[in-house]
Amino acid sequence: MASKHWLGTAGRRSYWTATTFRSPSPLKLAGALQETVASLAGSERTAPRILLFTISKRIPSALLAGLVESIQRLPPAVQPIGCLTQDPSPSLYSASVAQWAGEPARIVPFTSTISSRPSVAVGREIIPNGSIEKTDSAAKYLGLAHHLSAESTDSDQLPEELRRISPSSIDSLIFFSAPAPQPFLNTLQRHLPAAKLMGLVGSSTAFETGRPSTLFRSHSILGHHGAVGITLLKTPYTSANSPLVSYSNLKTLGAPMRITEAQGNIILSLDSKRATRHLLDVINKSDGINESAKSTELIMSKEKEFYLGFLDDKNLVVEVCRIIGGSTSRGTMALDREKEIQGGQLVQFIHSSEPGGNAIQTGEQRPDPSHTGLSQASRTAMVEFSCSDLDHLSHAQPHESEEDQDTSEVERMEGLFYGSSEAGFVPRHQTIVNLGGSSAQYML
Repeated sequence: MASKHWLGTAGRRSYWTATTFRSPSPLKLAGALQETVASLAGSERTAPRILLFTISKRIPSALLAGLVESIQRLPPAVQPIGCLTQDPSPSLYSASVAQWAGEPARIVPFTSTISSRPSVAVGREIIPNGSIEKTDSAAKYLGLAHHLSAESTDSDQLPEELRRISPSSIDSLIFFSAPAPQPFLNTLQRHLPAAKLMGLVGSSTAFETGRPSTLFRSHSILGHHGAVGITLLKTPYTSANSPLVSYSNLKTLGAPMRITEAQGNIILSLDSKRATRHLLDVINKSDGINESAKSTELIMSKEKEFYLGFLDDKNLVVEVCRIIGGSTSRGTMALDREKEIQGGQLVQFIHSSEPGGNAIQTGEQRPDPSHTGLSQASRTAMVEFSCSDLDHLSHAQPHESEEDQDTSEVERMEGLFYGSSEAGFVPRHQTIVNLGGSSAQYML
């Protein structure tokens, strides 16, 4: 029978554990996380090989520096990989850890130094920037770290650690990236098209650490560009499931259409009809949209009101993109999408519904906790990345007083590794989902 802390499969250990912490008190949250990290600093025989972590960027800087220092003091056999993240609520601070204590050969950590740069698309501005840093002490993470190496000039190269692995042996990658990771995603698409992806784009930390984002791998910090993560190799028990994406409070509008002409991220015509004219006709025929939302000015502004869903051959939504603008005179429509839009793709308009309303889910199937094929004693962990809704966070007010924080407890969600960012997440190749309230789940 499998023990409480290990799971055996044909004599081979394979075990993930994960915990997500949430509390209105940053002090109590930091204490709970410190206690968990301290428990990992045992002998090298019992220490995990990989420690994934996310920590709220809103935690006061002194507490945050202490947490980073504790993680950096772990035994050399432990590889800590993580990033600073957004919180799901203004009244809660959050942190999460996931530990791998199985065979080291099953997982390969990696660091990418490919420069962040949005892909070329109609109407998009490209602003490359970046550096990679390394700290000798935890205090330097606040912006004092020195230069480690020049940024990569070869955007077609996989991270060095992944070049030693046969692409056919790779099952999936879990990673944290700096903003605008399109060149890194393009590289993964070219070299590892069959691999499943589950990534979180680092939350903006310009005010907290002086970097566009803050990513960690051991003592190294990436701020302006690059990515850190792990590669999971295939096993006889590898799941065929892909990440399940959920778009909250959305509902379809009108019937599916086919793109007849497009350029970059601009749609020129749908079903041989001007794209914006098509949208206006569908809206005017709908009874579920407020009259104030039917104005041409609102529809063609950058309000988060209307979207376009891309469908598969079964008419199921596989991707949702925000409509960010267009021209009623020319009939064109612009999408917030990095991949070039192709003619012939099947699409459908989507509209925001009231909070608590419909959710559109995409993915081959819902992650199944029993996918390993092992006994009921087997344990796995769920990874969930979400896109924070900054509009919701800015309007919501914290309701916990200092007295409430003193008496509050830390909520622990076992089996869940969680991270959130207003910059979005990556659930598949060349796809960044940055719609507030959306999320992706993937079973390890």
